[in-house]
Amino acid sequence: MKPAQDPGQLIRSSRKKLKLSQLEVSKLTGIHHSTLSRIETGERVPSSEQQPLLAKYLQMEPKELTAACADGVSNLFQSRRRKFSLPARKRVSRDRDSVMRYWRARTRYKFLLDGLNRRLSKREDRDEIRVYLREACFDSDLEYLAHLQLLSRGAVPGWASPQRSGFRAKPIVDPKSRECTGSDLYPALATSDSLLFPQVALLIDGRRVRRPDLLWLKRSGSLEVQVVEFDGAGHDHRQDEERDKELSLPVVRFCEEDVVSGSFLSEIWALPEAA
Repeated sequence: MKPAQDPGQLIRSSRKKLKLSQLEVSKLTGIHHSTLSRIETGERVPSSEQQPLLAKYLQMEPKELTAACADGVSNLFQSRRRKFSLPARKRVSRDRDSVMRYWRARTRYKFLLDGLNRRLSKREDRDEIRVYLREACFDSDLEYLAHLQLLSRGAVPGWASPQRSGFRAKPIVDPKSRECTGSDLYPALATSDSLLFPQVALLIDGRRVRRPDLLWLKRSGSLEVQVVEFDGAGHDHRQDEERDKELSLPVVRFCEEDVVSGSFLSEIWALPEAA
């Protein structure tokens, strides 16, 4: 079976054959010329709404373009995954695969997750978001839901080093070997003034490990450090005070209702309201 062509190359060659500029194609299809440029260079794949318009005005065979775009989505994701998810030294240590957390969250919060997923699917960095959700560590389905809420309000996924970002309060270690790994890259969510690291292992008293749900680094002139905890059903509040003292860091706690409603977002930092 003949492999499908790269959609960007296919679109570019069809446009040039008709002696049309990107700006002219933009006017014909209603697709912004910067988006067309990114499609032709392979940075984006035409959406299902854009494909028939391109096929019509560039005189392309619709089935050929559809096949090329299907392959293009897979190839683009794999390319971005290599760049995004495999830095030279990364640290992701988890007890369970994040896919398990997703399906548990979907069982409990199906309609909410469906709405959040639809919103995230419209973002240009949706492939990076998928990689982040798969590679990051979550200790519960409630944490997974909290991250979807954060992403849906504009948080950006990436890799960052807690130590190089200014965190010095506690040693960051590999939970098994106790090797110091704070200068390595960890999955993180970023806003204009904050970095959030999920499930980073902090060494307490040189021997015990605590993994807060989120390590929150905020810059407002100077660096502010806090820990964020999501307390789901069955949480033992009697242990909170003792555990929080061990960290000797400010701790903010949110219950399941805070996460489900999304009200916790405005308490962490100012994010734009959802559209």
